[in-house]
Amino acid sequence: MTKSLSPDTESTTIPETDPSTIQSSIPSNSLDAAENAEEEKPTHPPHFPRESEQLISMIMSVKPGMEIPPVPLPEINENSTEEDIAAAVETEEKLRSDLAVAVTNDIVIYDTDSEKLAETKEAVADTKFQLAEIVKNGGSVTDAIREYTEHVNEGARLRSETIEKITPVVDSITNDAEAVEYVESVNEALKKEDIPPIKLEEVGFEVEEPQGP
Repeated sequence: MTKSLSPDTESTTIPETDPSTIQSSIPSNSLDAAENAEEEKPTHPPHFPRESEQLISMIMSVKPGMEIPPVPLPEINENSTEEDIAAAVETEEKLRSDLAVAVTNDIVIYDTDSEKLAETKEAVADTKFQLAEIVKNGGSVTDAIREYTEHVNEGARLRSETIEKITPVVDSITNDAEAVEYVESVNEALKKEDIPPIKLEEVGFEVEEPQGP
């Protein structure tokens, strides 16, 4: 898996030139080759062609430790009207049908994909099969997505609260090694709750860059 990097470019002032002189100075076979190269430039299909894959990708592309934005799925509660219930049932049926097709599609990772996109593609591929298994066992797609979203967001909120609480503690520790050890112990507790670790920079600990020889 490779990350595609764009080369650095420098701005250059180009003197004005008569376009006709440029055209005539280029051999016709060079122009034909350039046109053919443009036509032969590889094009890839959409990363996530199915609606269910797009919904999953929206969730899985969220940075670890951050809250997932509201998912556009109707929810049934004690205040739901008949129209709300009908909309929720229709959404579930559409997702089930779309997911049944999505699991037959391969998600391809290309050399030109960024590392982040490649990770999201892997997560979407894994998740759609997990959801298909849930449906197979009689579960609900929308319920599974909603429960996962709530779990992630609850963890993100807890992580933010933890950062707020331990920042003054870290600031009061004068020994750097002890401060690092303290944050690591906090992260061990967060790990048990499946919450991403807290970085030292997030609690005001200045990490010194290694000095060269």
